[in-house]
Amino acid sequence: MNKRTLLSLALATGIFMAWFLLLRPVFLGGDASYIVVSGSSMEPTMYTDDLVVLRQQERYGEGDAIAFYADGGVVIHRIVGGSEESGFVTRGDNRTVVDAWRPYPQHILGRTWLRIPQLGTLVQHLQAPWLLGLILGGSVGMSFLGQKHIVGRRHQRLEAARQSRVVPALRTFSISSAVLGLSALFALAFLGLAAFGFTRPEAPAPLTTSPAVLQQGDVEYSVHMDRSALYPSGVFHSSDMPAGQSPVLYRSLLRALELQFTYVLTGEAPLEVQGSYSAHLVVRAEQGWTKELELVASTPFEGQAVAFLVPVDFGSTFALLEQIEEETLYRPSAYTLTVVPTIELDGQAAATVIDADLERSFVMTVSGAQVDFGDERTNGEALDLGAEQLATEENDPSRVPGGVLAWGGVAGSVLSLTALTILTLLVIRYRTARSECDKIRRRHGRLLVDGTAQPGWNPERRLILETFEDLRRIAEREAQLVVHEQRDDNCAYLVPMANGVTAEFWVSHRVDDHTRATPHLVA
Repeated sequence: MNKRTLLSLALATGIFMAWFLLLRPVFLGGDASYIVVSGSSMEPTMYTDDLVVLRQQERYGEGDAIAFYADGGVVIHRIVGGSEESGFVTRGDNRTVVDAWRPYPQHILGRTWLRIPQLGTLVQHLQAPWLLGLILGGSVGMSFLGQKHIVGRRHQRLEAARQSRVVPALRTFSISSAVLGLSALFALAFLGLAAFGFTRPEAPAPLTTSPAVLQQGDVEYSVHMDRSALYPSGVFHSSDMPAGQSPVLYRSLLRALELQFTYVLTGEAPLEVQGSYSAHLVVRAEQGWTKELELVASTPFEGQAVAFLVPVDFGSTFALLEQIEEETLYRPSAYTLTVVPTIELDGQAAATVIDADLERSFVMTVSGAQVDFGDERTNGEALDLGAEQLATEENDPSRVPGGVLAWGGVAGSVLSLTALTILTLLVIRYRTARSECDKIRRRHGRLLVDGTAQPGWNPERRLILETFEDLRRIAEREAQLVVHEQRDDNCAYLVPMANGVTAEFWVSHRVDDHTRATPHLVA
């Protein structure tokens, strides 16, 4: 075996061991799973059609990007909280709301280990049953054709050797044995695959779909002012202005704002929720500073609805603006006053955990003598309790259905065993059809040269050997080729030695004094 062959064998062995230890799929007894990403919830970490390699871990923790079974498919998101005992809290890198699912370790395929951009499309094509069958059948067919090619080349080389009378080395025994061994390994692998497919347990029960939940925040307000010709009552209500229009009031008249915020949570399933509400005021100078003031401290509540009042004192707010202008000598052309009511919520909708919040911004713009009030009264949104589904049972390469594995293994086993049987019969037929002389030529052809005894050889000084292996060792020691001489039904193999003795080995169909005799020296 030359150096190039040894290097190729070492490289192939290293690649196989790396695959076996690091990338062997779960369905072959390894720790690796493969996911094709479809969706934007993990951008910019992962993109659609990326192939993600996952590895099972003994423990998972915050910050791990994991894939887990949910809603009949597989979701790949990052752990942001929770534990193995209570279930992990997950969220997509491109999401602001956590998932409603709480996967336990038995739901988790593994932690992200490697991402290969845009390789997922190729992997999905390779899952096609017709292509898988073509690859398996092609592998077996190539093994069969390879053996036929080896046998054919063997006959050609023997014929060429006879014509040139110099026989090269023919290592066909090891080659045919390797092909037979490869076929046997194919058969064993497919049998194991079939056994695994028939006994493979189903995936753990997936986490259920989150029920539809809607949260809504309504804003109504009243502005208290000094009585004037424009506002004789001294009060302006948001209901006094048509929807879609924002009122403009005057700074010198304003005294206070009372903002009523009403929060309602509705859903298809029974809701058991609690939370807290609060509010703050964000004051921002145009192209300048920003300051935040607390208006309502965090207050707990229970139930699906809550209403609370947010007061804003314009007198103290405008006084603050004037104080900062005097201290900084900076007088911006406009200010924005933003009232931000906030709801923090947790609870349950059926079997789904709710952990969400809601903020509403009511904006007033102070410009010179005027104050422009925003028109944000009623806003509703679907509460994001779910996560984007990234892979389904049909396109998830890490979860090939058990039936496909089972029957694919059966088909591969039948093909491999058939090929193994045919190859074995061919090898047996070839080997048993050869005489002892042909077997020696086939195995030791590089040592042989056809010829006759040389005149200088002393026929009276001969060492008759029992086995050809003994003769081969003498030829190597004497640095000589073995002369092959055909004498009727006998095959004579001769090696002249430096001491004048000729070492001989005979193969004959007749039993005589020179056939496989006990080694002795004839003098």
